[in-house]
Amino acid sequence: MDIVNELKDLRVKFDNQPGNKLVPEFIKASFIKLGLQTSDIQSVQPFKSLNINGNDFAVFDSVDNTNTLHKAIQTIADAIGRNAYLTKQAARSLGNLQHTDNIEGITANFFKQSGIPHTGLWDLQRKYEQKGDDYKAIIKADKAFANRVFDGVGPFKIALNDFFKMNNQLTVDKFDRAIDTELTIANSKNRRKMKP
Repeated sequence: MDIVNELKDLRVKFDNQPGNKLVPEFIKASFIKLGLQTSDIQSVQPFKSLNINGNDFAVFDSVDNTNTLHKAIQTIADAIGRNAYLTKQAARSLGNLQHTDNIEGITANFFKQSGIPHTGLWDLQRKYEQKGDDYKAIIKADKAFANRVFDGVGPFKIALNDFFKMNNQLTVDKFDRAIDTELTIANSKNRRKMKP
């Protein structure tokens, strides 16, 4: 497996696609390390961080009806194929991130912690749609999050923020070492060839 060449091939494929590409952090970090263009690359980031009962949650929303975690994997697969090493690593990095789809529970807890009385998500949804005093309190607590949740942007994925950050860093470090190893081997082969 030649990670450097696969990364360069991915960059070439991206050059032939218009618009910004959503990718896992390790792809962007690897492009930077190799001196490849990153102006059209955006790494996956949570839409929102929510602190509930002392736990810091990262909320990932959707693009084109696909959760951003899966959209980043799909971006790689569409460019270089589902069986490519980078696609498999993207799936391992983001697809296996421990998360919950329980947006109802997280949302209900977040707004309850924000001081808005309710009996659950559906009660919050009703209050949001009625645009009364409770609506104002919901918007005051977090307008962007409320708009996304109650206007049906979904599907959401929610992970502990520390797990997401640690997962990103471990994968970036793994690829950083792999690229260094490949470049060192390639340089030593070139030096041997150059000797008279």
